[in-house]
Amino acid sequence: MTPLLLGLAMAVGAPALKDKPAPEPTLVGEWTAESVSVGGQPSTAGPNYWVFRADRTWAIRAQGADLDSGTYTGDARGSLGTADLVGTRGAPRTNLCRYRIDGDTLILSVGHDPTVRPNNLDPGEKTTVWVFKRVGKKD
Repeated sequence: MTPLLLGLAMAVGAPALKDKPAPEPTLVGEWTAESVSVGGQPSTAGPNYWVFRADRTWAIRAQGADLDSGTYTGDARGSLGTADLVGTRGAPRTNLCRYRIDGDTLILSVGHDPTVRPNNLDPGEKTTVWVFKRVGKKD
């Protein structure tokens, strides 16, 4: 076989280079509140800055001070991710949440009942639904 034919045969048999898959959307980052609905009713944006860290801690900040903080677990698989926010200020409590990230927008539905996770992202009587924009670049 000539070197040219040998080279062509090797190129045809080599695996194709694949595009790198898009990174999974992540809660990790800094988010500023654009709107909020509490119990199905529009409300003021309230605390204007949320932070989700890679070490699985979170904080809600306003005017440079932490208003609340804690730890979180989550699962981004599926059309809606799930997150459990465990607050560590005052009496420990858990908020069961659903979320979706579209680009630099985070929609977070926080259940008011610590035993029931919201089914969707629709504002409802027993949920607070936040719409955030990512601050700065993605991690």
